[in-house]
Amino acid sequence: ILLEGNYQTVAGIYYDTLIAVNGCDSVIVTTLTVNSVLDNPVALAICAGDSVLLQGSYQTTAGVFNDTLTASGGCDSVVVTTLTVNPTYSTLTTAAICSGKNIFLQGALQTVAGTYYDTLSSVNDCDSVVTTILTVNTLPAITLTNDTTINEGASITLTATGGQSYLWQPPTGLSCTNCQNPNSTPTETITYSVTATDANNCSSTDSVLITVNNIICGEIYIPNIFS
Repeated sequence: ILLEGNYQTVAGIYYDTLIAVNGCDSVIVTTLTVNSVLDNPVALAICAGDSVLLQGSYQTTAGVFNDTLTASGGCDSVVVTTLTVNPTYSTLTTAAICSGKNIFLQGALQTVAGTYYDTLSSVNDCDSVVTTILTVNTLPAITLTNDTTINEGASITLTATGGQSYLWQPPTGLSCTNCQNPNSTPTETITYSVTATDANNCSSTDSVLITVNNIICGEIYIPNIFS
């Protein structure tokens, strides 16, 4: 400001002597105040794909942006904004279940094959989208020995197909419980169940009835002469 014949930039008291209309001195005493320019730093973060109004435009790229406003004293107030753009995440995954089972995806228990989207929040509160491709595997089809009748003391080979591993129950009279074709020598009528598991770790269970005919002692011929 022009005071005391010079442009002044420092606060203080300045005297300007002028000539009044009657030829006498007219002294103007000016008390000059220099208001400071406000510099306000701000840190701001958005997620990728979002925008924020800075420097007169919507910004989507990280950087430093200056916005000049007018303070209460009429001076500039410069807002310096350091903008950070946090990433969003997209993850592709696969899942498989057996027919009749379920898995929690997209906020519910799913039983049908398809593509499901789950939106989570990352550490920066930005979206993290997990895309899951769900496969539903069919259960193995078991082919099993037919229900059979045998005489007491006789043996029978049980057979099962359709899986990669097998488990027979109960173990009574069986030569093994985890083989595909165990031998069975039951002493009484019994029902065996077998669980077949395939390469997808899916399982099916079936059963077979083995009926045992007991031989009555009186029907057996016992000789009384030996040679």
